[in-house]
Amino acid sequence: MMSVVFAVLGIGCGGSSAVEQGGATAGLDSPIQLESDAEFDGTGTVGSADAAADELVSDLVVFVASIGEAISGTEYSGSELTDPEVFVAIGQLFCENLDAGMSVSESLAGYLAAIEQADPHRPSDDDAYVTGIVMGVAIETLCSQHSAAT
Repeated sequence: MMSVVFAVLGIGCGGSSAVEQGGATAGLDSPIQLESDAEFDGTGTVGSADAAADELVSDLVVFVASIGEAISGTEYSGSELTDPEVFVAIGQLFCENLDAGMSVSESLAGYLAAIEQADPHRPSDDDAYVTGIVMGVAIETLCSQHSAAT
């Protein structure tokens, strides 16, 4: 199932999918790319000059934890712990779609259509349910500027 999600991410982002490149993770950059100006200060602590990176990590932790709580009891239960980067990448894709002017409905429909294109036996009821959860949690945690519009 995760290969279908990777394929969808490749389709949704306009690039070639990881599956097309020969593997479930081939060709995917890490969705979590943090840069920090942290410097060791010699006292056993690290001073962070980049509070935005700390806030992003906090948002991602809340995002993944919220997803895990919401998908309990579905076929995806527990996958937020084994593949959190998949959920983060999907959430970021939804935020990028909203930033580009797509509506929530258009983004959800496009994602589910891409799942069906990658695997005609999909989407299942759980796929649609989890997709809606990821969209909602992404709007609340990763791109809250869109929360008033939904």
